[in-house]
Amino acid sequence: MNHPIIQQQAQTPASIHLLRYLPRRRDFNWRALEPAAVRSAGDLPPYLILGELDEASFKRSNEGWSARWRGTEADTWFELAHDAAGQQWVAEDRWRGIKGSITIYKTCIPLPVVIGQAMYGCFPENWDRAAKTRLEASYQLQVIEPQKGAPSMCGIPDGPVRTLAFPIAVGELRGFRDHLRRCLERWQLPYPVAAEARLTYQGVCWHEGEAPSWADTTRPEDAFRQSVQDTGLVPFGYPRRSEVPDKPAAWTHTRELYFVYLTLPFAGLTDLLRRLASSQGPVRRLDDPPLPFEWRPMVLSAGLEHLVADLTLDDDPRTTLVYLRFQPLAQWGKAVTVGKLVDQIRSAEDDLARAEAISAGIVTHIERIVERMDKK
Repeated sequence: MNHPIIQQQAQTPASIHLLRYLPRRRDFNWRALEPAAVRSAGDLPPYLILGELDEASFKRSNEGWSARWRGTEADTWFELAHDAAGQQWVAEDRWRGIKGSITIYKTCIPLPVVIGQAMYGCFPENWDRAAKTRLEASYQLQVIEPQKGAPSMCGIPDGPVRTLAFPIAVGELRGFRDHLRRCLERWQLPYPVAAEARLTYQGVCWHEGEAPSWADTTRPEDAFRQSVQDTGLVPFGYPRRSEVPDKPAAWTHTRELYFVYLTLPFAGLTDLLRRLASSQGPVRRLDDPPLPFEWRPMVLSAGLEHLVADLTLDDDPRTTLVYLRFQPLAQWGKAVTVGKLVDQIRSAEDDLARAEAISAGIVTHIERIVERMDKK
């Protein structure tokens, strides 16, 4: 298909940098960290893995020293000690009262290596299970647990990273970005947050009777228009009905739309969800008005959208299936370099304006076509 409107949509940016929030912290030189030279809490990093340094927790004696970094939630902390006699790091952590790991390594190994590789090379599975249970019991979202033994992406000093992803219409991107930016400036969170919008291929399959009324229709042009209004982009054709013997008939709809990917430390996940949740927003509590399954957020392990090509999800009654391909079809197989990422940040405002202009033209064009069909 080589329609001008399709050619126009092909020019939409594959990725739009939305914002990057960094907390205000005192400077700390990790290269200069010498455990035997630590004399006070001021010699330690202001933030480490699960939270901010509790200066009152610092204790020092001839045997060494210890300190705790406390998180935003109850009974959440990272504790680090220096065993002077054994010349050892001793690290222990806990999230919402659930024990993580205890790690002991010689101080000849740099602390970032001990934490990043030894402690969080594989994320504590009991934390993932508990987070999934807690979050899915509180919000309309799905937590995708990493496979057993999967590597964990851990940044120093912010710790293991998670991604909150949800679809959003092109016309709502700017408003969401500006609102989030104002909130972050007001909240002054102790952990960083980065937001990016990326084109993502989405295929949705509903059992007949479970599909939204616009998809399960005898007027495919209405379904086409509704999808355009919902996403701001042209879908890949009309919803298709299919039948399989001894199974319910199904409607399938495929399209490309923007997903917002919010990347932040695991330590801030429950805190940020609590702050973002609203009755009409993209993140909602269980008792808020229901979000259609294909619009519900996902919580992904760090970088999953870069490490895997696709993902298939289904709802609890198994009446709706969502297939996601994380790279847009036009960009499939193209490498992403650091230079390209820097360019995206520099061109963020232009990219957003271009996406908005293209989407506005698409919506207007489709509305006119449907109006002419209605008159006939």
